[in-house]
Amino acid sequence: MTDRDFSIRIMKKYLRLDDKELLDDAYAFYSERLEKIPYPTIKGIKFILDDMAEKHPQAKKTAPDSFVDVSLLQELDRSGFFKQLWRN
Repeated sequence: MTDRDFSIRIMKKYLRLDDKELLDDAYAFYSERLEKIPYPTIKGIKFILDDMAEKHPQAKKTAPDSFVDVSLLQELDRSGFFKQLWRN
């Protein structure tokens, strides 16, 4: 997200869109919401499990935190990786 033109080219390729205005809007929307360090949230995982429970009832019984291991993210954070990645 630090390279707008590159990001738009990638979105164009994978979303298979050619509409420049739509791509510009998508970039503006997501660039403001992208987490600098992508830690998962229990609330977000619970939302996904609840949605899955409609087709797979056992998902409702699964603890969201059983899917979370942030140790690698913490290691990258401590190493300064994210600070270097997001520097401008």
